[in-house]
Amino acid sequence: MSEATPSKVSVRRWARWLVVPLGLWLGSLFWPAFPRDQTLTLDLGPDSAQVEALDLTWTFDGEPEPRGGVRRKFPGGAPRRVQQRIYGPSGEWQIHVQRVHAPRDGERSAQKTSSQHRVNLAGEESILFIKDAAGEPTPN
Repeated sequence: MSEATPSKVSVRRWARWLVVPLGLWLGSLFWPAFPRDQTLTLDLGPDSAQVEALDLTWTFDGEPEPRGGVRRKFPGGAPRRVQQRIYGPSGEWQIHVQRVHAPRDGERSAQKTSSQHRVNLAGEESILFIKDAAGEPTPN
């Protein structure tokens, strides 16, 4: 039988204590790049009851095409806050929002309002406050 020399034992012992933290550190560098479910909450403001439909598309920053999109219909009017799950890595995203408002008195057709937003999704819930049709921020 061969016996391990003291220098080989100490190198193995030190290697074990260095490899694990090094692996954890390297993993933490790449963790944000791994896709995961992200929650985006849209705050439509006090006029949300007038929103009949909501079209969303989301594009990861730097990519030419959207990664996804959805059309949500609200026959009785939208709630003030609408949640949408987005699957992708953490980072900067472009969110395109188009709202279809119910026709008001004297109007024949529904009004559409579009807006583009930049959001940093970081693995937790992000809230996006949508401006009203006049371009004013929605009050709390």
